[in-house]
Amino acid sequence: MRLRGLSFALLLTVAGCPSTDDGGDDDDAVDDDDAVDDDDAVDDDDAVDDDDAADDDDAAGGDEGTIPCSIEVIDGWSFTAETGAEVVVRIDSISAADTADLAGWVNTGDDPVDPTAEFILGGDDEFACAFPPAFGRCPEIVFTPDPGGTFVAAVQITSDASCAGGTVGYVVTATQSGADLDLTLSADDVAYSR
Repeated sequence: MRLRGLSFALLLTVAGCPSTDDGGDDDDAVDDDDAVDDDDAVDDDDAVDDDDAADDDDAAGGDEGTIPCSIEVIDGWSFTAETGAEVVVRIDSISAADTADLAGWVNTGDDPVDPTAEFILGGDDEFACAFPPAFGRCPEIVFTPDPGGTFVAAVQITSDASCAGGTVGYVVTATQSGADLDLTLSADDVAYSR
C-alpha cells in the first residue's frame, strides 16, 4: 500500500537523521556508514510489499470504479480464489462528493448478472464507510470457496436517494488469507434490475 510505504520511508528518513543539533559534524551524520541506505530502504522486500507499492488506485489498496447513481446499474470485478481459505471482499466510498449507500454480492464466474451463476453471498452495512453516505454503511462479504475458481464481486447502490452526486465512486478490495487478490473489471455499468 502506498501509504504504508510512504510512512515506512518517512520513518527511515527520521531514524537516519538527527532530530536536534548535537554540535556534531552534519556531514558525518548524513554520510555515516551506519546510516540508512536509501536504495536498501526502497528495495527491501520486507519494507514495502511490491504488489501494494505498485497499486496506484488509492492509498488503502484495491481498485477504484464508478457507477451512475442508479439502482439499476452495477459493476462486476472478477478474481480467482483457491479452495478452503477465507476470502474477504470490501467495497468502500472514496470521497464525500460521490458517496452513496453501497452494497454488493459475490457469484461464481465472471459475469455478475449470469442467471446460471451460483450466488455465494451478499453484503450491505457491515462496516462504516470512509466517507459516510446520508444513510447506510459499506458492504463486506466473507466466504470460504469450496471449490475454488473464478468469482465476481458485484457493486451497486441500495437507493438513488443515498447518492451525494450523479456518479458514485468506490474502491473494491479482495483478499484471501490476508493476501491481495487480483481484480479485473469484468462488467462496467451493466444494466441490472432486482
